[in-house]
Amino acid sequence: MYYDSEVIELDSQNQPPRQCVACGRQFGWDMNVCPYCGKDYRQQVYGPQPMQQIAPQPPVNKGSVAGAGVGILGSVMILIGIFLPWAGAGAFGFSISFSGWDLNSMSTSLGTGALWEVTALLGLGVLCMILSIIEAVTAKAPGAIVLVFGIISILVAILVFNELSPILSIPGAFIGFGVYVCIIGSIIATIGGAIGVAHHTRAPMQTMPMQPLR
Repeated sequence: MYYDSEVIELDSQNQPPRQCVACGRQFGWDMNVCPYCGKDYRQQVYGPQPMQQIAPQPPVNKGSVAGAGVGILGSVMILIGIFLPWAGAGAFGFSISFSGWDLNSMSTSLGTGALWEVTALLGLGVLCMILSIIEAVTAKAPGAIVLVFGIISILVAILVFNELSPILSIPGAFIGFGVYVCIIGSIIATIGGAIGVAHHTRAPMQTMPMQPLR
């Protein structure tokens, strides 16, 4: 069969000739390979297959650094407050004070057992610090646990204040600032937990990969 490089007559069915997408020349529809450039059209029998599209994966949702920092600060204040003065008395220019740890040691020495408030604040402070560190470096969400432990710490610290308040009726006696440090530290740790919860609530959800069209 002879093919003109410029003009191809209509075939028997009066269809316009096929135009090669590679070289632009025309040839009959009864041929699956361009006689000029060798473009093979047999692979297009089923049409072009769409490429699989995969939605971009969002970045790994790390924890709230701000919430963790606030939680660690509150935890440190709780732990420091245990070793600061909780109660004391003064007269004639002299004063004596006892930290929460001192009161715990004296209670143990007297055989009445350790003060559960001191033990509770110590444990809660350590747990809040550990969970706050986990909050900062992982994609998990322990901020809610820090929030709960922070609230418990506030209640324990306020209970300590209420139990020590009767000494204020004694002339020269006072409640040490260590109790206030524990209360403030507990509030700060609670705020840190709340920030962590809010951070994970706003975090974007991961999308599923898009499936190819069929």
